Amino acid sequence: DLHLSLRRQRQMCIRDRYSDDYNSGDDKILYIVETSRDLRTWYPSTSAEGAEQVGTAVDLGGGMERVVWRSKKTRTADGNSRQYIRVRVKTR
Repeated sequence: DLHLSLRRQRQMCIRDRYSDDYNSGDDKILYIVETSRDLRTWYPSTSAEGAEQVGTAVDLGGGMERVVWRSKKTRTADGNSRQYIRVRVKTR
């Protein structure tokens, strides 16, 4: 389940995922949240242009949790007019 929204000029991403207790080993699923201004260059959460987790994960039961991410910069920061956020999912 994935929800995206625009709030206060920041992009928000609410993502349900497997909690670390259930997501381990060689087949671990990685959830990579990235932001972009042009849909070509994507910035990871470690970048100043990236996204940040808001608060702590909420336990949904059954090995699932809900995490909220938002862009670190506003949509209009630095004279920009667009901003995108995505979640890439991959396994190791």
